[in-house]
Amino acid sequence: LEQAGVVTWFDAPAVDLVQDNGSVRGIVVEKEGKRQTLRSAAVILAAGGYEASAQKREEYLGKGWSEARACLFHDVLDTIAQ
Repeated sequence: LEQAGVVTWFDAPAVDLVQDNGSVRGIVVEKEGKRQTLRSAAVILAAGGYEASAQKREEYLGKGWSEARACLFHDVLDTIAQ
């Protein structure tokens, strides 16, 4: 991601969406105790969850789901970059 010029922030939860005429045009995040508005042509909402955990997939989705391959956001970016 760094090679592509993408800046990654951790511990910066989204607290609101910026909307314009019904379209999402950015997000408001809280970083280091301050709210910052980030505008963009596209917004991808992603959250960590049980889909990345084989144990949680088996627990919540049932037998056999622990064998499923989870497509994580960085996998998608890697595919796009190729």
